[in-house]
Amino acid sequence: MILEGIAQEVNISDKSTVKKLDAVSRAKYKMPLMVVSEAVFFRVRPRFVLAWTESDFPNNATRWQF
Repeated sequence: MILEGIAQEVNISDKSTVKKLDAVSRAKYKMPLMVVSEAVFFRVRPRFVLAWTESDFPNNATRWQF
């Protein structure tokens, strides 16, 4: 998958945002979000997304524009 868009740094001192990210990490990876002082998080607001499966590329390539 390729994602194009505007990236913005997430303020890790924002406890509400970190709590949401932690919940997603626990649900998806079954482990808490690891936040260390040198960690940097980014949020991407997509403009374009390209996706495909390896087995049928390029026949099933798909492009979305937001």
